[in-house]
Amino acid sequence: MFFVIWQKRVLLLYSIIVVCCAAFLLERDSITFAQDDPPSMRLVRIIESDYPGIANPAGLVFSPKAKNFFVMRDTRVSPPSNGGSDVTKITLFEDPAGSVRVPLMITDPVNMTFDWKANRLLILQSNTRNLFEIRANTNGSLNTKKITRYGANDFDLQDPQGVTVNPANGHLFILDSAMKRIVHVEPNPDQSFHDAAVSYIDLKQRDIPDLRGIALNPNNSHLYLLSPSRQELYEFTQAGQFVSVRDLSELELKDPQGMVFALTGDLTADPTKMSLYIADSCLTTRQNQNTRSFKDTQSPGQRNRGEQLTGMIIELSLR
Repeated sequence: MFFVIWQKRVLLLYSIIVVCCAAFLLERDSITFAQDDPPSMRLVRIIESDYPGIANPAGLVFSPKAKNFFVMRDTRVSPPSNGGSDVTKITLFEDPAGSVRVPLMITDPVNMTFDWKANRLLILQSNTRNLFEIRANTNGSLNTKKITRYGANDFDLQDPQGVTVNPANGHLFILDSAMKRIVHVEPNPDQSFHDAAVSYIDLKQRDIPDLRGIALNPNNSHLYLLSPSRQELYEFTQAGQFVSVRDLSELELKDPQGMVFALTGDLTADPTKMSLYIADSCLTTRQNQNTRSFKDTQSPGQRNRGEQLTGMIIELSLR
């Protein structure tokens, strides 16, 4: 009788050990799998920009209420006039939606963003050290009669190369490429920027030679920056902690400019899914068109070697 009881206890203890070991191995394998699963991306589509208004795109923002992109051409091919600057609107599905004349000489289209929280377009003019606000109507269309100017001297900018806003709280993030840092501007409770609090996010620890374009992902509140020379996309937390890097070399970006997270235009995907959009002005000729990995998505005219391209907007799904 004692032997039987002892045997049952041994079997019970053995079973417990087996279950614990199995759980440990399963957890270890799950952790290993997560660590071995690097961040990736998928090319969703390439929006051709060969029709008037969005050729050689540089400025790119998205209005969630209008569900339209606001696109501005690179000023090297379409300089602003004394009468203002033209901003072209296109839908998520690439349909033209008109244009609006902004009574400002926008010299840095890469430094424009749309504040989802306050429903306004923000434009940073580095040459005059001003931040302009253009309010939008309830349907998301711009009201060019409601323009406010804020002084940006306190931001201490050297070479701004991109602007983005956190849609949750309206905080402004400006990429200062020369200083290798992000300028974090916290608006006042009334969403104005007069005497706003300014702090800095240092990026020098990553030793990235050049940076252009910045976008905030509403899904994780992380900041994404692009290096044109390295053809890489960097991901940081708002505290400046490095998270990941993605190789963009297969895209063969020629002259990437503005970036923005917006709703996907993929009709087969969840309509609430967010994608990263990159404006590539393509102002210079490609050196080798035959090596383009995504050539099947391009028009024949764009695949001719040495041809001057009209630019494109690329939609990427990040994971």
